[in-house]
Amino acid sequence: MKIPKLIYLFLVIMFTMMSPGEVTAISGENACTKEGEHNTRRTFLEIYERGDFANAEQMLSLYYKRCGWPRYPDRRSTIDEIESFYWVKNDLMLAKQGIGKINDCLEIGITTLQEWPNYFSLVRDPELIASIKKNLALCEQIREETLGAFEQTPCQISAHPDAIAIPKSWGLTPEEGLCLYWHQGDGVSSFGDVPADKDLKSVVDHPRVVLIKKSRNKKGYSEEKLELEDGELASGELCGGSGLSLGGNANAHLIRIGGSVSYCWPGTASIVIDVVYTLSSDKRVQVYDELLVPVH
Repeated sequence: MKIPKLIYLFLVIMFTMMSPGEVTAISGENACTKEGEHNTRRTFLEIYERGDFANAEQMLSLYYKRCGWPRYPDRRSTIDEIESFYWVKNDLMLAKQGIGKINDCLEIGITTLQEWPNYFSLVRDPELIASIKKNLALCEQIREETLGAFEQTPCQISAHPDAIAIPKSWGLTPEEGLCLYWHQGDGVSSFGDVPADKDLKSVVDHPRVVLIKKSRNKKGYSEEKLELEDGELASGELCGGSGLSLGGNANAHLIRIGGSVSYCWPGTASIVIDVVYTLSSDKRVQVYDELLVPVH
């Protein structure tokens, strides 16, 4: 198979930055074997422990791209093989953390604990279990500290169960009682519900943020749906999400959505999400930080 030129150049550059032993660890004939796995981890830890986090992450990421699938556990795998595979994932979390790729670290950790089928549940090594959970907790802590605090104050002007009041920290004073809620979207229960002359996405009621403000109408308030401008949830393919919370300050109005989403049509896919949007003064909703992790 011919390697695309850009990928080839990238690999050449990467390999010239590594020692012969480091190159062999990820490109040798036995790389995707149990022995190769152990050699790769040993080489990774040597690079990592000398403080060269960038090269350590690049080396292990290249190895995982090549051997992650061949080494992925199945029903025939021994406990020792399964644990060896998850030690590599543990090291990869450490590597991502070392270069500040916190969402990558979280994706690996969440996938490890929640994916189906879940072979991590067969792990018996208490040190490995503790290390995976420790790395995940640390990456969660770093992300939370970066994003700052979020709150959920019940809305006083709407009976919508999920509506929450815009925090005072946003500094919005022109209208009292501004609130928001998350509209999860509404998909189709059967492909037969889609008219022959319609595109599937065109009949899906996709997720939105809904702004509530006081009004002189009978309800006492009005609603305005704000479209998502970018990100995966704006694709028209995914529905769901929950746990709306608000954070930020007068300069950055942050909207956070958690829970899980699935495709807006029949299927069993499940994707864990933690997405943060900014809401601008002209009501534009744009991605600030996006974490989506397919687990089923």
